[in-house]
Amino acid sequence: STPNCNIFEMDSLFIPINRAHSHWMAAHIDLPRKTITFLDSMGSPGHEYLRRLIRYLNDEHLTLFQTSLPEDWSLHTCPGDTPQQNNSSDCGVYVCLFAEQLTRNLTPRASPMDAQHFRLHIALSIVNNSVTVD
Repeated sequence: STPNCNIFEMDSLFIPINRAHSHWMAAHIDLPRKTITFLDSMGSPGHEYLRRLIRYLNDEHLTLFQTSLPEDWSLHTCPGDTPQQNNSSDCGVYVCLFAEQLTRNLTPRASPMDAQHFRLHIALSIVNNSVTVD
């Protein structure tokens, strides 16, 4: 927990998750809707990560308010329509795509071709030291 930081005042949190130094996945915490959704471009459901995230939120709630997190939270495993990568190297690009789309209140949608275009967009953003979203 960061001093003087109340995560419950935020609208949402996007959590990148790395498994075994080899695969990136993500979770989206929607605080007003009280939902946590796990996203994986290789389709794993994410039960373990959802349990850990709800425990983290409960610990934060206990620290900040001295009460447990209300029980009306819902946990969502990786939705069946989550965009899927078709290789073993694009997981990080998909996590960036998920973040970009969720911060614009869009449902994550992407094809492998979109991932390749977004990979170039990320590279150009780094080279130009600026991020632009079309």
